[in-house]
Amino acid sequence: MKIGGIRNRILAIALLPALMMTVVLGTWAAVARQQVQRASLQDRGQLIARQLAEASEYPVYANDGPVLQELIATTLDQRDVLGVSIRDRSGRLLAEKWKGRPAPGRVCDRAAHPPCFTTEIDASPVLARRYGFAGDAPIGTVVVQMAVVKSAGGGYAVWIRGLGLAGICLALGAFAAWHIGGQAVRPLADTARAVERIGRGDFDVRLASGAGGELSILETGINDMAAKLKQGQEMLEHRIEEATRLLTAQKEEAERANLAKSRFLAAATHDLRQPMHALVLFVAALKERIHYPEVSRIVHNIELSVTAMQGMFNALLDISRLDAGVLQAHPRDFYLQALFDRLLPDFTRHATEKQIRLGIVATKAIVRTDPVLLERILMNLISNGIRYTSKGGVVVGCRRGKGGVRIEVWDSGSGIPEHRQQEIFQEFVQLNNPERDRNKGLGLGLAIVERMARLLGSQIEIKSVEGRGSVFSINVPRGNTKRVVEDAAPPVAMRRDQLKGILVVFVDDEATIMEGMEVLLRDWGCQPVIAATAVGALAGLAEARRPPDIIVSDYRLRERENGIDVIAQIREHYAADIPGILVSGDTGTELLREAKDRGLHILHKPVRPAKLRALIDHLVNTAPVGGSNEEYRKSS
Repeated sequence: MKIGGIRNRILAIALLPALMMTVVLGTWAAVARQQVQRASLQDRGQLIARQLAEASEYPVYANDGPVLQELIATTLDQRDVLGVSIRDRSGRLLAEKWKGRPAPGRVCDRAAHPPCFTTEIDASPVLARRYGFAGDAPIGTVVVQMAVVKSAGGGYAVWIRGLGLAGICLALGAFAAWHIGGQAVRPLADTARAVERIGRGDFDVRLASGAGGELSILETGINDMAAKLKQGQEMLEHRIEEATRLLTAQKEEAERANLAKSRFLAAATHDLRQPMHALVLFVAALKERIHYPEVSRIVHNIELSVTAMQGMFNALLDISRLDAGVLQAHPRDFYLQALFDRLLPDFTRHATEKQIRLGIVATKAIVRTDPVLLERILMNLISNGIRYTSKGGVVVGCRRGKGGVRIEVWDSGSGIPEHRQQEIFQEFVQLNNPERDRNKGLGLGLAIVERMARLLGSQIEIKSVEGRGSVFSINVPRGNTKRVVEDAAPPVAMRRDQLKGILVVFVDDEATIMEGMEVLLRDWGCQPVIAATAVGALAGLAEARRPPDIIVSDYRLRERENGIDVIAQIREHYAADIPGILVSGDTGTELLREAKDRGLHILHKPVRPAKLRALIDHLVNTAPVGGSNEEYRKSS
């Protein structure tokens, strides 16, 4: 609210009626004055005409032009007479004179502007008797024209005087209204400012109650409102402080509990992975030595159980790695059909066992995305489709869309209720596995898929009809043919002697794991150096008299030593960037980032022997020419 606006409105309310009245009265007075002046002008014109007619009676009869001219000149000496003309009874002009230069014989009437007044010249009774005139017959006419300019000037003066008087009255009224309005507006202005301050949160404002009348009631009400708001604010602030202290205490307690839980889970995970890791190593070593069919079958079943448990750990590990932000997308252009061709053999046997169809629609589409992550996504979607489809089949294909390619996985399975379609992307959610059958997975597949899709800058979309099936889809950008790099040929199976003679340093503080790893490495043809500490590893390497080809170390070691430091010490001793593999049961984000920063490959327990063997072969046999051993020989 603008206080000036209130005062202006009060001023307008006070002045507008006065202004309207002044204009009306001034107009009425001016018009009345003009009417009076015009009537006066007419009376005067008629009077001058009658007087001139009486004075010119004999000169008209005698046709005495000079006398008539003198009479006319005397009449024209008056300021408001413009012109005079005298005619005889036949209309002949006897005498005429005008101010200015009128046309000869000018005639006008009383309606003309300037007005004219005509009077007949009658013969007096004496003259009529003396000369024998008829008493009722005029002997001539007198025409007098008045000067209306001066009369009009008097009207303008009336207007000017009226407007001047009205202006003075309005000015006095405006001053009085402004002064009185200020006294009336000032309390309202103070009230408005007080309300504005209260709106900004200043509840200490108070109004001095002195305006009187309704304004005093308003001021008292605002003061009471401000006092109650102040009291409420103080009470609310006190409650907020109490709630904040309580929440802070609960937050700190929750953080302590969460930290304790994290430490417990980290220790429990590590302790649980250790025996499982040893179990995997021993099962792999045992499998190499068993040749009896019955015993081999038992060992195979043990291996299946260990593999299932390892799959559960790997699923949990994928979730932790995705949440930690360690996985990075590496997009490139490739033919989508090449990825489809790799997927088909992996799931054909599973679909055949369930007696359902698995079809992949051929395509020539080129996409630009991370092929590894996209393959993992499609593997999970196809696996789920086959798992929950009992009749019909699963179809994988794609559609070209605006600016991209839409990859779809269709199944004719049980379908998903609409109200639970977003729930399935949460961890450990399985709609059709109330008995928690581990053969149906952990319920982490779609949670992993959703996170990987986000990593690719996309999202998984779902359309499903309960009892009829579902379709999962993901949009990926379209690629360019010129940027396509053909995939390398699939790796061939490793020969048994492919790692023969490779010097491997393995550091771990668990005796069972050390024993199992030594047996496994010797079975692969490697030359192992097994130690529990960095000092022991260097001592064993001194006996071997050459630097290692690769270092494999557990992360958690005794006496506060860790695998990252062990690998760093051995690298520093030989002044070479020796390939390093870190084995750990921890899945913390800090460890993942630190291992990546140090250029280390990390394997989480339990480690599948085949995976460890493949990684060792990759790191050793793909090292650049003149690698660690060559550099050591040149430096020594």
